[in-house]
Amino acid sequence: MEHVIGTAHPVKDDGNMRMARVRDVGETWYHLYDRVAGCDHERPLGPSERRRCWEILEEVADLFCVRVIAAVLMSNHFHMIVVQPATLPAEEEVCHRYAR
Repeated sequence: MEHVIGTAHPVKDDGNMRMARVRDVGETWYHLYDRVAGCDHERPLGPSERRRCWEILEEVADLFCVRVIAAVLMSNHFHMIVVQPATLPAEEEVCHRYAR
């Protein structure tokens, strides 16, 4: 049996259960993106909003223990590459980060 990232249940390869697609093999990279407006002509993120987004991004990345490798914030959408470390912090560290 092995444990799969993101689950508390073991994954068993006995032919009766599907094999896990995600294995604990090290740090995990994610490409995150989203559109922040509903219509093509909407451009809600001006310079001041983008600056505030960067501030929030730094706070959230620290809280959730991810590294932001690259990010671009445009007037109506964003793209980010983030990395989750292979070893997650201890419970005490998580509580300390949250309490800040």
